[in-house]
Amino acid sequence: MQRFVQQVGYGNRQIGTSEQIDHFWLDGPLQITPKQEIEFLQRLEQNDLPFSQRTIELVKDIMIIEKTPEYTLRGKTGWISSVNPGVGWLVGYLEQKNNIYFFATNIVMPTAKDAAKRLEITRRSFQALGLL
Repeated sequence: MQRFVQQVGYGNRQIGTSEQIDHFWLDGPLQITPKQEIEFLQRLEQNDLPFSQRTIELVKDIMIIEKTPEYTLRGKTGWISSVNPGVGWLVGYLEQKNNIYFFATNIVMPTAKDAAKRLEITRRSFQALGLL
C-alpha cells in the first residue's frame, strides 16, 4: 500500500504502521486536502494514474452514484469518526454535456445518521449552479 500511495502522490503519502493497513485513510496518519483530492480525481478521470486501464475503468464504474441520459455522477464517501465532531467527505465528479465538474464536499458529521447530507449538499450545490 505504501508503494501505491507513494506512486500516485496521494495526500501526505503516510499510511502508518501495518496495524492500520485496513483503515489508514480514515484514522491513520494519511491526510489530504480537498484540492489534492480534486487533483487526484482529475488524474483518475484522465486515466493518468500508474494502474492498468482495466483497473482505472473498474474504479470509475464503482464510483457511479447516478447515471442518467443527461449526466453521470461519480463519487466516493468517507467519514472520519476518530475526531469530535466527525468529518464526512464526498469527493467525485459530474460528467455532463461534454463537461466535467470536480468536487470535494466536506461537512461536520457527528453521527452516521448525517451521512446522507454529504450527497444532499453536493446535489443542492450543483442545482444552484444549474447543472442538475
